[in-house]
Amino acid sequence: MFETFKKPDQSDWIRQVTKELGDKPLESIYWQLNDDLSIAPLFTLEDLAETTAPISRREPGNSWEIGEAFLFTDPATTNREALEGLSGGAEALLFQFRRQPKAEDLNGLFKDIELAYISTHFDLSFPGKDPAACYRTVREWLSANGKAGKGIRGSIDFDPLLDWSEPPLEEAAGLIKRAHAEEPGISVLQVNARIFHTGTAGLPRELALTVAKGLEYMARLTDLGLSPETVNAQMQFSIAVGTSYFGEIAKIRALRLLWGRILENYSLDPGLMPPVVAHFSLESLEEDPLQNMIRAATQAMSAVIGGVDRLYIPPANAGVPEPPTPFTRRVARNVHHILKMESFLDRVADPGAGSYYIEKLTDTLAESAWSQLQEIERAGGFMVFDELV
Repeated sequence: MFETFKKPDQSDWIRQVTKELGDKPLESIYWQLNDDLSIAPLFTLEDLAETTAPISRREPGNSWEIGEAFLFTDPATTNREALEGLSGGAEALLFQFRRQPKAEDLNGLFKDIELAYISTHFDLSFPGKDPAACYRTVREWLSANGKAGKGIRGSIDFDPLLDWSEPPLEEAAGLIKRAHAEEPGISVLQVNARIFHTGTAGLPRELALTVAKGLEYMARLTDLGLSPETVNAQMQFSIAVGTSYFGEIAKIRALRLLWGRILENYSLDPGLMPPVVAHFSLESLEEDPLQNMIRAATQAMSAVIGGVDRLYIPPANAGVPEPPTPFTRRVARNVHHILKMESFLDRVADPGAGSYYIEKLTDTLAESAWSQLQEIERAGGFMVFDELV
């Protein structure tokens, strides 16, 4: 049968599409990503410069942690909410503090929670926050409860280039050195790139700024005596995922490729990518919870097909100033379960690999971002460039 029918090539497709378009040019159906980049509606093997292997990760497959965020109110209430999330399948608990955590907070917060089976994360959002003090409090609690050095995993949000007018890089270097020696599973350096997200047209610039910020940390902290391996091991990228389905898939894949190139320049294994943590972009949340509920599926698919390591899906009513409900939390967790247990997206290494369209879009974003990254570096690096703009 395969010999009976002629195998169409790209010219056959273009000829048929041109016929259907009539007077309209072929370029009229291109996707105009921004003023400089346009994406054709059809790609074949001939469009790829070379075939590439799936983008490698530290772990086999494409698994990601099911994240759930909790605003800390009081230890008992937040502990109850966290236990409910864990019973519903959450694997990565993010506690959002609006004041400095204390030892007595952790006593109630971690009641009946087996930290060895999950990852635990701290987001400090208040004036005068002290991530180093937070780490000391967590470390002291682990020691007092016989859990220190037991492979506890998690992170503390410490992004000196974001939250301080005078970045405390020496303090960050000391904290990284201590955490890497005492609790290597707890990362204390976050490259928060969510503020760079400006929508589909800005994807290349978002990537360039994200990598430039990570590179700035590598350069500054190695100058302070840390090894590139230590800095990379203590780092995590926090990104925003918008509503551009294919664009976000390609963005995350491109980020892995770009950071892999940075690691190669430091003579490190390009597969040692720090964790990529994804949150939904704020502008993607509507006031209508039903719309958010439906949209969450495609945004989550973008994140996991792209290859994130941890994903936080907000409750469907997060677009309005009201607390989440047990129902909206459960629905958000269930999106993860559907993508894992029904769609099996966690079982395929790099699900986007082999799609000519996604591969080409990934390469296009990576090339554009790399060009912009070089401009940033020529200007003096992220810190200088950020001040200039």
